[in-house]
Amino acid sequence: MDVRERMEQLRSLIRYHNEKYYDQDSPEITDYEYDQLLLELRKLEEQYPEYASPDSPTQRVGGTVKRELRKVKHDVPVISLQDAFSKEEVYAFV
Repeated sequence: MDVRERMEQLRSLIRYHNEKYYDQDSPEITDYEYDQLLLELRKLEEQYPEYASPDSPTQRVGGTVKRELRKVKHDVPVISLQDAFSKEEVYAFV
């Protein structure tokens, strides 16, 4: 499998898992496994920008907005850990 095929395979896999997680509330892989797929795709897109795609899962948030949800203002900002996989990365983030 060449790089372009692997990137398309990753995009397809990530879209599938986005739908399972966000839209169907029925994930099939762990968050860590998902993050590894996304990380591999990001790295490949950086290395091979000629194969980048504007509709790549790296360019958008997964899932769709559910109508039954309403906006909530949080007292404390809700922030991300930015895909930290080790204690050192968490400490650096904090």
